[in-house]
This record gives sequence, structure tokens and C-alpha cells, in this order.
Amino acid sequence: MIYPVKSEVERKLPCDAMHAIFAYSLRRKLRRQYNGQYFRFVIEESFYDYPDSELIDGSKLWYIYDQKVKHGVGRLNAIQSDPDKRPTLYNSEDGPYAQFELGQYLDIQGISSYMNEDFTITAIGSGDAPRPMIGIWGSNVITVEPGPVSRFRFNDNHGSISQSANNKVNQYFSGLDESQNGNRVLSMNSDAGGSGQIVRGDIGSDFLHASIGRQGDRLFKGTFIEATLHNGELTKLGSQKLWEEAKSVY
Repeated sequence: MIYPVKSEVERKLPCDAMHAIFAYSLRRKLRRQYNGQYFRFVIEESFYDYPDSELIDGSKLWYIYDQKVKHGVGRLNAIQSDPDKRPTLYNSEDGPYAQFELGQYLDIQGISSYMNEDFTITAIGSGDAPRPMIGIWGSNVITVEPGPVSRFRFNDNHGSISQSANNKVNQYFSGLDESQNGNRVLSMNSDAGGSGQIVRGDIGSDFLHASIGRQGDRLFKGTFIEATLHNGELTKLGSQKLWEEAKSVY
């Protein structure tokens, strides 16, 4: 079953607003022309693709298909090859979600060459405490850590937002902001709240690994639904539009 989303005709989907580096969703298409599957799941060593096959509660998530199309950037599916480290899938009245326990994660191979210090990550999910639902790391580190207190990290630059006991829609922008005299900012939004800060140093683009569900040895516990990553081609205004679109759906 494909679950409906709000105002399908009026919204500009995340990968149509600007080409993404990756685009994962367990519930919906993120590009209007996308006609593929959303994810692959496993039941008793047999695999199925959603939404062609109906999801059964307790299935294991094998990988999430990358929905984006971007010149020069291949498909970056999020994959877990080890059956013992795959998160569990469930249906809710709003659609599928993945439940991650500590030590369960999906790796994203080949992302490092496309990362720099300018990016927007928009992610849908929640955790029991600030833990890395999205982690991108090497010598430099980026995390998105949703929870009752949502935390975001770019190296030693940390930001925390506590607006709701159920933060679910999270966005992290790093880039130039005309409203801040063209300075680089870190801008963080979680549900209805947000904050920003000027970054004067300690940034970089040395990234080797990326995962959903961990950052190195730091592990995530919580639910995951969706994530997109855009690079610096997406402006601050563009990131705000993606933020509004995500809130209108979730």
C-alpha cells in the first residue's frame, strides 16, 4: 500500500526543487518522475520490494533505494549486508518506519567525494536521546541527532534545540547566508523551533564514511523515515522551502 501525502499537486518534491546527493524515503517518492521501489525488506531469508509488496511488521530492512538523479553522481543506496545489524520495519497509520536498536545501521558508500562544507540535510525520524541518526565522518564530522532535545554537530560546533517532546522533522543547513552579511552559518530547525550561529573556523570537508544509524562508534536508537542531502547548490532560501515542504507532509 502506498500511503497518501498531503497536497501532492501543490508541493515541489525535495529532488525536484534541487538535485540531491542522496534521497531516501520509506513512505513516498521524493522526485515526481521516480517510478522505482522505496526499499527492500527481508522475511525469513526471502526479499521483497516496497511498495510492490505489502510490508509485514517485523520485517528487516536490507536497503533503501536512492531516488535522486544527479549528473555525475551515481545511485547511493543505503545498505546493511549483515542480517544481525538490520533495523526492523513496522507499519503505522501514517506509513512504514524503521526501528533502529543500538548497533543497527545502514551504510552509504561513495558519498565522500561529493561532500563539502556547504550542505543541507533534511531528515525525518526521532530518537530516545540525542544520538546520530545521520552520521558523516572522517577527519571532519557531521551528525543529525533527533530526540526530545535535538542536537546537530559539525566538528566542534554543536547546536541543540528543545522545542517538543516529539521532535521528528529536522534540518541542518551549513552555507552562506545573505541575511548574515554573506557569512557562513550553521542553521538548525527541529519541528517549530530553530537556531543559528556564525561559524568562524573548525570546518572542513574530509569525509570518508556515511551511515543511517551511527557515526563511528556512536550508535542510534530510534525511528527513521526519510532523509535527503543537498550540497551547496541549494541556497539558504531553498533549504527553507524544503523545510516547509517536509513539515507540510510530516
